[in-house]
Amino acid sequence: MLSLSRLLPLLFLAAALFAAPIHDAARDGDLARLRDLAKDPAVINLQDSSGDTPLHHAARNGRADAVKLLLELGGNPASFNLRGENALDLAIAGHHSSCIKLLFAAKTGPAPALPAGSQPVQWTLITAVSRGKLEIVDMLLKLNANVAATDKEGKTALHWAAVKGYSAIAQRLLDRQANVNARDLQGITPLHDAALGGHREIAELLLAKGAGINARESESQTTPLWIAASWGRDSIVELLLAKGADSSIPSSSGKTPLDAARDNNFTAIVQLLSRPSR
Repeated sequence: MLSLSRLLPLLFLAAALFAAPIHDAARDGDLARLRDLAKDPAVINLQDSSGDTPLHHAARNGRADAVKLLLELGGNPASFNLRGENALDLAIAGHHSSCIKLLFAAKTGPAPALPAGSQPVQWTLITAVSRGKLEIVDMLLKLNANVAATDKEGKTALHWAAVKGYSAIAQRLLDRQANVNARDLQGITPLHDAALGGHREIAELLLAKGAGINARESESQTTPLWIAASWGRDSIVELLLAKGADSSIPSSSGKTPLDAARDNNFTAIVQLLSRPSR
């Protein structure tokens, strides 16, 4: 039996082989041909074997003029393909800003039922954040994107902004009441991720919003300070100590942040953690 990862390319190949002319025209951005084919209104939202409409094809390939024309002709931006994606999802995945703006502005028609076994796409905000696409993040937030949505690892968009070091995006998410203490499936918080990445500015933002400074991961029981010490993040260690982090909390192995720093020969951090507490 073919796995899903092997089956999907075959489905897309089949879709390409059996696509109607209007799908080809949309994919290629051939406006003259689109206008001619659209004289038959039945084809405007015609789905190919993958469930893609002409609007899906235009959005996936960044054909903004074709997206605009199809919307004017009655293309339904709420239509889902067999993977549960609409045209906006495909435009976001491809970082096609002009298409995204057009689809955001479009008045959506009634959303048809999702194909059996598929799920609505919820990773678009997370994808935009993880790739540092501030403009797309802003547009998604204006559409009231769900800042609490998680990926398969349980990470929120704020987790991704923290680990990647995107402070402007992190601020946008916090302004939208993103949960500063959200935990992924391993019990990791955004502050853990900021410590891992060594992103002091984001750590400061998170702490100012009430991030749990001594939060512990589920299995390893490591705190943000422990993570920072073990990875050599001097400035994060300094910040966390200044904000009152408890340096005596051990990991599940029984080692403290000082032990972790010593094990990894981070001399500057050893010195920071060896100072008498005030």
